[in-house]
Amino acid sequence: MNRYARQVTLPEVGAKGQARLRRAHVLVAGAGGLGVPVLQYLAGAGVGTITLIDGDEVTESNLHRQPLYRMQDIGRPKAQAAAAALAVLRLAADALTAATVPNLALDLTLPNLVAALHAAGLPSGTASLQTLQALLDGKDIASLRAQGAEAYEPLITAAGPAAAALTRLQALAKTLPPAAAQALTARLGPLAEIIAALTKIPNLTLTLDPTERHGFEYQSWLGFSVFGANLPTEIGRGGSYTLLHPSGHTEPALGVSLYLDGLVEAGYGAATSRRLHCPQSTTPAAAAALRAEGWATIIALSPDETPNCPYVLINGHPQPSPPQE
Repeated sequence: MNRYARQVTLPEVGAKGQARLRRAHVLVAGAGGLGVPVLQYLAGAGVGTITLIDGDEVTESNLHRQPLYRMQDIGRPKAQAAAAALAVLRLAADALTAATVPNLALDLTLPNLVAALHAAGLPSGTASLQTLQALLDGKDIASLRAQGAEAYEPLITAAGPAAAALTRLQALAKTLPPAAAQALTARLGPLAEIIAALTKIPNLTLTLDPTERHGFEYQSWLGFSVFGANLPTEIGRGGSYTLLHPSGHTEPALGVSLYLDGLVEAGYGAATSRRLHCPQSTTPAAAAALRAEGWATIIALSPDETPNCPYVLINGHPQPSPPQE
């Protein structure tokens, strides 16, 4: 319920109203300029089932005003593309909300933006695409200038908190040649919607680095990494990519991988021990009742012995064990 806490506090909604939304089934006819925001708000409000009817396909002219769709959705039926985007957003929001790791941070990237700008003719001087990507990954502004690729420098300085970085990229798009501007703005529409959705999640720090690729060469327009407080490395990576079927048919996809080993090593997800030190005066009936409640009862062999248990029975009630001196 934390995800919907704001609207649940409204007397017109409340917990019962939120439960009704979860059980609700809404039919949306058309996923165009009006239908797209309707779908986003229905999903964001927690409507449990949404049926979309739209026989149209995504075209490039849809992208600037129907931000559910991305470049790789062009030619794809709108109903499929919209459902995929909504499903991934809801899954990401639910997973982050349910995570027990405090102070989550999500770093968004645009893995193939540099390649798209390069293909659109944005001047790169003497730098090849591979060199350009390496210099931008390393934030090497001096080498960019030395090779005549200073046109890409604003991508480095744009990085930072997601909302501010998005604003800087939107301003940059207005200064670029038409083909390069189109390559950038095609990504900024859906990116703005993602940022708007994620900023509603409590205790989540959101950043954007448009040139970082995180080593995943196959990612397409969007990538992300997940970090947690006091954890030295990423705890997850994800993004968009293209599936290649044996027949040669390609399919746009989105996914996320969570790295559980680091979380387990840090103690997340570990069950709290229910070992309970009971005094020797504890009767068999009382011990049996405690075990029925899920406690593992431990009785020392002598009054001087103190078993290593996180809980101790005091006056018939389990209490945390005092620190050992």
